[in-house]
Amino acid sequence: MTTTTRNTLVQAFSKMSAEEKQARLHTLSDGQKISIFESIALAESLLSDKEWVTRPTGGGGDYGTALDRLESSFFGHLCGAITLPDMLELIQEIPDEAKWKRRKYNLKAMVTDLKDRKRQTRETEKRVNVEEHERSAPGEGEDPVKTREQELFEENKVLRAKVREQDEIIKDLKKRNRKLTASVNQLQAAFTNLSVLSSNSGD
Repeated sequence: MTTTTRNTLVQAFSKMSAEEKQARLHTLSDGQKISIFESIALAESLLSDKEWVTRPTGGGGDYGTALDRLESSFFGHLCGAITLPDMLELIQEIPDEAKWKRRKYNLKAMVTDLKDRKRQTRETEKRVNVEEHERSAPGEGEDPVKTREQELFEENKVLRAKVREQDEIIKDLKKRNRKLTASVNQLQAAFTNLSVLSSNSGD
């Protein structure tokens, strides 16, 4: 497949069934960096398919379960560094594969840079809101009602910035929780296998 942008891949995947997308993911899940862009786009396409998410082979109706299954099945070689939600956010923010190539597909560094830019944007917004709020202090002869309305407007902007910041924190905590859940499931599976082997050797 020669397409190199998220949009062109989305168009191509729209002609494929969920089974075909999963089969393509199996083909690409060998860990080669050159296929990671398409793999993430395929995962995004499957997760946006509500019908597939409801299937037992998808998520059984739960988006988080579907995401965890895709992550463990097709992105296990990367999940020690970054999570699938990180990758999905990355392809949405940087939809041109040419930029990924220039960064040599260093996903961990790209995700770190993206988070840094978003943090800097939030900090800039907060600083601008504070400065605007300070400039809006009432002067002599000003209408106190209009002044108060302006103050409330500026305070609301500051609060919205804080809410966006909290949303980012919550989003990050959810990512960590999914990663921990996947690790616990793997440990439980390993423990079960060890128990079975121990039982068989005892016989």
